[in-house]
Amino acid sequence: TGRPVAQILFFVGEEAPVTAIWGDREFEVPSGYDFDLVSKPGLLTQISVTDGKLVSAQGNYDLLYLGGNSEKLTLETIQKLIDLAASGVPIFGSLPNSSPSLSDDQNEFQSLVEALAASDNFYSVNTEAAAIALAEQLGITRADWRFKVGDKELDASYTPKADVRCIHRTDAGADLYFVSNTGREILEVLAEFSTQRRYSYLVDATAPEKIYELENLDGEFQIKLGPYASVFVMLSDSPVERTSLATVKRSEELIGDWIAKFDDLEIECGDTFDWSTSSLDAVRYHSGSAKFKTAIQLGPEINAKYALGFDDFSALIDVHINDVFVGTAWALGQEIEITEHLRPGQNEVELVIKNNWRNRLIGDQYGKPRLPRAVPTYLGYPIFEPDAELMPAGLLAPVKIVVR
Repeated sequence: TGRPVAQILFFVGEEAPVTAIWGDREFEVPSGYDFDLVSKPGLLTQISVTDGKLVSAQGNYDLLYLGGNSEKLTLETIQKLIDLAASGVPIFGSLPNSSPSLSDDQNEFQSLVEALAASDNFYSVNTEAAAIALAEQLGITRADWRFKVGDKELDASYTPKADVRCIHRTDAGADLYFVSNTGREILEVLAEFSTQRRYSYLVDATAPEKIYELENLDGEFQIKLGPYASVFVMLSDSPVERTSLATVKRSEELIGDWIAKFDDLEIECGDTFDWSTSSLDAVRYHSGSAKFKTAIQLGPEINAKYALGFDDFSALIDVHINDVFVGTAWALGQEIEITEHLRPGQNEVELVIKNNWRNRLIGDQYGKPRLPRAVPTYLGYPIFEPDAELMPAGLLAPVKIVVR
């Protein structure tokens, strides 16, 4: 729900396709900022101006950046830019040097470029990062979020190397920030958001019905992000019903003695098993699913809640308790509630663990054995080197019984 929040409207120019404009080059938008792309038709017909802000059906923007192939613009587009600047819109980028249209008059082109350059709202810069730095200095825009671990400022941008990524949506009386840890390390993050409201909550992205009150530390919030974990931070003008603080963990117990089943082959594997390290090639190169089974003894406590916690695995786990499917774990650190499916005494636990295709592709390229019912894979041409690494697969950390 709500509208996305972004500060930058990024004009991609008049060439297509968009993906070919940048190739492997990343956007240089600094941490804490978001952007939307706009094409020539969108710029000409879908954008209006209110109080110097760009307005579209998607959202409002602080500035327009001329990116992509904006060095070649038609007269119609340059005139639109002049009109936007005259309405108070800050425009950042480089001036166009030619028109992609042979029908455009060169003298008129030069006259319009000079008029754009003379505008008080045009700022000549060569990169997105330079545009943001100057806009911050001039008070035109500011970062929407900042994240720190200790004294280290985290990269929270849209690049593959980013430590954290964030998306912001807003609605009447509330703002919602989606915060995602992009790595395997646990992060104790101190977060700061540009929006300030009376109430603050943390919502579990894997179980959105769980809403916890989040303490506001003078405009900053302490957030714990597990490996590859995601949360929602909700800032609201009104209180919302939240999960009781009585749900704190009472105890944790590790589950062991798993038996892994691959077709008709059974392997005893203790409390963890990475089948990509198996001495059996048919198992080592297996891609698909395997069943991990064990039994646990429980005498459910009155008013207690039970869950299975999965700290590390690859890549999905379907959880069955006493032959009943109860949920799927897809995020490291995720917990699956099992209370309603438990019975006094012995309970059967079955995990159907699924990995991706990489290991089987490597195995088939080099003629490695397959399990009897495994589906063969085919590559149009060899893509893996002989020393290509297999991806971990299976239970990579002990499963926990979490009692609350």
